[in-house]
Amino acid sequence: GSRSSLSSGSASSASWTPSTSHTSSQLRSLMRFGATIERQALCATYRGTFHAYSKVVTTFGYVAMFSVAFPLSSLAAAVASFFELRVDAHKLAYELRRPRYRGAMDIGTWQYW
Repeated sequence: GSRSSLSSGSASSASWTPSTSHTSSQLRSLMRFGATIERQALCATYRGTFHAYSKVVTTFGYVAMFSVAFPLSSLAAAVASFFELRVDAHKLAYELRRPRYRGAMDIGTWQYW
């Protein structure tokens, strides 16, 4: 059938060549995508939000306890929190693996309000 006519080297099959610019750009894109996936797979796993929130709660506790003795502590905590937010955003975007999606059955405690 058609398979034997393609492998026979007829003039119609020999004259067909893929578009090199389109194929090479697709290949480059696919290689970049593969490299991105490999880089993300080698990153450390995401530990969750408990560690990040515990630092925020501890900072709030220190501000609440010591703001009377040191009124600039709230400003210092706000500046530190801003920088920590930027560093955590960089960590999530570039240094850690994407967190896995875990679905939920409902919206949790908000459902009962």
